[in-house]
Amino acid sequence: MPEVRPLTILCVTSFEKGQEFIRTCKAIGCRVLLLTVEKLRHANWPFECIDEVFTMPEELPLQGLIYAVSYTARSQAIDRIVALDEFDMENVSALREHLRIPGMGLSTVRYFRDKLAMRAQAREAGILVPEFVHVLNYATLREFMSRVPGPWLLKPRSQASGIGMKKIHAPEELWPWLDRLGDQQSFYLLEQFVPSITLTVSSRSAPSSSLRRMLMARRRSILRIPAACSQRVRCLETRKKPERFSKSITICWKAWASCVA
Repeated sequence: MPEVRPLTILCVTSFEKGQEFIRTCKAIGCRVLLLTVEKLRHANWPFECIDEVFTMPEELPLQGLIYAVSYTARSQAIDRIVALDEFDMENVSALREHLRIPGMGLSTVRYFRDKLAMRAQAREAGILVPEFVHVLNYATLREFMSRVPGPWLLKPRSQASGIGMKKIHAPEELWPWLDRLGDQQSFYLLEQFVPSITLTVSSRSAPSSSLRRMLMARRRSILRIPAACSQRVRCLETRKKPERFSKSITICWKAWASCVA
């Protein structure tokens, strides 16, 4: 019978994170390879859980990354590739497709990283989203701004959080920004600005019953506001009473899902 070898997981990251994931992979018997940027070669990684470390230059183009991982695959059987940071998700999905490794491909990953793909998919599913348009055709942009009241947000499609966003109050403000973007314009979208309330819950332990009641009451008050407001509730990992934490996550998810994004 052929020898059964352990599953080999290649972890790719441009940031110092994912240490617990690496430890867990090793604990369940996987062989772990780490590909990170050169400046993080000696960062606080759990080296006792990593079989080999590879480095790459920062801002390495995707083609270069494919070449590097394909070269490694000549001598290493790679079974799975995992991005330890969201900024690496698209490159890792392209690697999976090129090497035909199981996992989410680029089209699927874009529903998690590409703000334009997210909104289009949500709208197709009947979920309310602010009015938006791809920054592509100028006539379509003019029609959008004449139909949808300002202000609007000019958003990069693949950045995280509020990075790179510009608030546009009038049509004449948009065109200079597009001139600055040049060929990068199609990597942006223009979206109606909707005033929102953001509720963030960060806790090292499971939220108490009184906090959960406050969350639900707050949700009800938000939903009574005529202008559709968005609410995001974030519960960070807890190390105490996981069954209560699971319940609180459910409550927070329902609060988020009941509001208009």
